[in-house]
Amino acid sequence: MKYSLNQIENITSGKLYGSSSCIIHAILTDSRKYFDSEYLFFAIRGMYNDGHQYISKLYNGGLRAFVVEAL
Repeated sequence: MKYSLNQIENITSGKLYGSSSCIIHAILTDSRKYFDSEYLFFAIRGMYNDGHQYISKLYNGGLRAFVVEAL
């Protein structure tokens, strides 16, 4: 299923920063997995790891859509 970032903003009751024109085709929770520009990365904080520490690596790799706890 495909969602726009505006739709994801509404579903998650979040706040969108940046372009809303991106269409998301898949989600990503593991920064070691394959991704392309149509993925949405969820930066999840766990007991042993924090997905937020991988955002800059993913951004430098071309990803532009992230769900984070705070800026």
